[in-house]
Amino acid sequence: MTNSLKALTRSGGSLRGRIAAGVASSLILGIGSVVATTATAGPASAATCTSYTYSSGGVSTCISYIQQMLNWQIKSLGLPVAQLAVDGAFGPATKAAVVAYQRNTHLTADGIVGPKTWNTLCNDLRVGGDGFNRSAWLKQTGYPVAAHNAAGCSPW
Repeated sequence: MTNSLKALTRSGGSLRGRIAAGVASSLILGIGSVVATTATAGPASAATCTSYTYSSGGVSTCISYIQQMLNWQIKSLGLPVAQLAVDGAFGPATKAAVVAYQRNTHLTADGIVGPKTWNTLCNDLRVGGDGFNRSAWLKQTGYPVAAHNAAGCSPW
């Protein structure tokens, strides 16, 4: 039994929940869309896209959320890359956009969407101040709020 499955077994919760989490973990790792990461959330919470690390070669709905959020950042920040096709595939264009975004936000520019990049994508929108209506402004500017929330970023 792998360490992640042992952790799921020890974490408590229903047998059905532990089995579903183990199967999901095995399927995700088996298709290669996640890099060496498994969810370790307790039984009361579900793993979201932000619980995983994504890099070149991956294909998933979560990558389409990354692409949507990056497209807004490319436009908003004027990043020197083309808008991405939202196809859920982490190809060369998505990697180039991730690297450009990481450089712009002073992160390690490795082209991997891990915890630090997720945190910045979800939270560092560089707008507003006290009393600023961020939610209304984001909707007006075309920010992909649905993708933001579906990815597991804190909802606004």
